[in-house]
Amino acid sequence: MKKQILLIPLCFLLSFCQSEDEQQVDPVKVKGTWYLKEISAGLMGIIPYKAGAVEFVFDDKKKSLTIKSKLKDTEEKDMYIRLGVKKKENYTYKITKVLDKYVLLIDGKSNGILEIKGEELSIDQGAYMDGDLIRLKR
Repeated sequence: MKKQILLIPLCFLLSFCQSEDEQQVDPVKVKGTWYLKEISAGLMGIIPYKAGAVEFVFDDKKKSLTIKSKLKDTEEKDMYIRLGVKKKENYTYKITKVLDKYVLLIDGKSNGILEIKGEELSIDQGAYMDGDLIRLKR
């Protein structure tokens, strides 16, 4: 009976283990060009961005992310703070599965929970950073 009782939690824990291959989100859905639509910034409300003002290019082969901005200096600085990254031309990215959620890592640091619905990609930083929700569109 003791062996059966110990076996139940072990089976439960093993059900969450996955190989590296199983943890990857289909890169076809993420790769390519996306444009920043808005950032929901908690008490600051929703910060909208003009179409095409900020471009995100996910290169699946190189595992690189390029962010190109046409924003004014102060807007751009705030955007990078909200994104949780320092301003530079290229970043590395990886998407891993944690339990039933996909997490976006930029330069090895967790940037939020990733979700794709149709032509919209969202990065929910609620559980990871200060609670912002970043929305990108194709």
